[in-house]
Amino acid sequence: MKKVLILVLAGLLLAPAAAPSQTIRGTVFEDGTRTPIPGARVQLLTPADSTVVTAETDSAGAFLLSPRRSGSFVLRLRHLGYAPVDSVPLTMGPGERIEVEVRMGLTAIPLEPVVVTVRGNARLGGFYERLQRPGFGRFLTREDIEARRGANRASDLLRMMPGVEVVPAGGSLGSSRAQLITMRGGTGRCLATIYIDGMRVQQFADSGVDDFLTAEMLEGVEVYTGGATAPSPIHSMNSCGVVAFWTRSPAGGKWSWRKLAAGLGGFVLLVILTR
Repeated sequence: MKKVLILVLAGLLLAPAAAPSQTIRGTVFEDGTRTPIPGARVQLLTPADSTVVTAETDSAGAFLLSPRRSGSFVLRLRHLGYAPVDSVPLTMGPGERIEVEVRMGLTAIPLEPVVVTVRGNARLGGFYERLQRPGFGRFLTREDIEARRGANRASDLLRMMPGVEVVPAGGSLGSSRAQLITMRGGTGRCLATIYIDGMRVQQFADSGVDDFLTAEMLEGVEVYTGGATAPSPIHSMNSCGVVAFWTRSPAGGKWSWRKLAAGLGGFVLLVILTR
């Protein structure tokens, strides 16, 4: 019975997260001056001219649209005093995140008024949103990771992080280089709660995240040294802090999520068979 229960938990560990929604984030500028335009009405339309979702630009000219389905859409922007703008069709895949810049002219529509500046998977959307707003977390972006030339293992990225201590893991199952990520909790030193792409991964006394992750595989890292400061959905499971690792898209590194999941599943089964 004990082995069956552990197998069920292992399956839950590797279960994919809920499908993320699509997002279009943009900024509207005045053509020629790049002055942000607040109060512009932004519509996302189907090719049949049916409204999917609407928004209004804020004081910085920014807007956010979150359609519930993927497909082909047109951006329509209207503002008194500016020429109306309709974009060329934008195709969004499931869970895709698109960032655009829109230029509105005072009298005429600029050439290429809507420019897509970023396309990415919405899997990383939460990480970038938390990065841009004030909070209690410390963040490492891909640029920060590449700047740390001596950091080859995932745990190497945390060695100079205030409030975090990386210590050798004991036992015989893990690799000789295995490290555990610890922090200062309410009762002393404790194991941090670890997430990989939004899924919680248990740290064992036998092995650490370095058995599954390298610095090359990572797009970003966020660290919360207090359990109460970690935001949902990467909350702490105890009074200790949280470390969330976000992997690169498959095109960005020499790995695949399937290989990572297989490695994690193999490790859990190894623990089951040897205990």
